[in-house]
Amino acid sequence: MRRCRAVADVYGVFIIKRAHKEARSHSLAKEILLAGQKSHFDLEWIDIFFLPKSPTLSLGQQIRQLAQFLHFEPT
Repeated sequence: MRRCRAVADVYGVFIIKRAHKEARSHSLAKEILLAGQKSHFDLEWIDIFFLPKSPTLSLGQQIRQLAQFLHFEPT
C-alpha cells in the first residue's frame, strides 16, 4: 500500500495549487510519473494509478477490471 500512496502523493504535489507554486496539469503530472516509472516507482502501481476510470462502471465492476489487470483471481 505504501507504493500506491507514493504515486498518489507525488501526483498530488503536481496537480494541487500551493502558496508557493501553481498547479500543473494532469497530463504533465502523468508524464513526469511515467518518466520516473523505472527508477522511482513500481511499474505496476503507475499503470494501476492511470487505468482509465469510467463513471458508468460500478465500484464492483471497476474492482473486477483491476483484478483482471493484476491477473488476480478472487477465490
